[in-house]
Amino acid sequence: MYPTLAERFEFISTACDYVTNKINSAQNENQSGNKHLVPIISFSFVNTDMRVEFRKRFPHSEWILVDTSKDLAEERILSREDHFYKGSGG
Repeated sequence: MYPTLAERFEFISTACDYVTNKINSAQNENQSGNKHLVPIISFSFVNTDMRVEFRKRFPHSEWILVDTSKDLAEERILSREDHFYKGSGG
């Protein structure tokens, strides 16, 4: 079962809001300015719609792709519990 486009958009929007709130909270805790804040967001798999929305919401972000083999990616996908996507099946 895959999420609908509306469900995907809601998830992306909620995820961006969550990140924004966490960044704001960390900045408020660092009001003395003695720490350099560098948020890191990790995705195990990102579709184009997610990348586009995150880039809109966080235009000064740097994106880094960590490549892996198909076999390792498939192994990680298959080890997920209760996840809607279970890999390519072969």
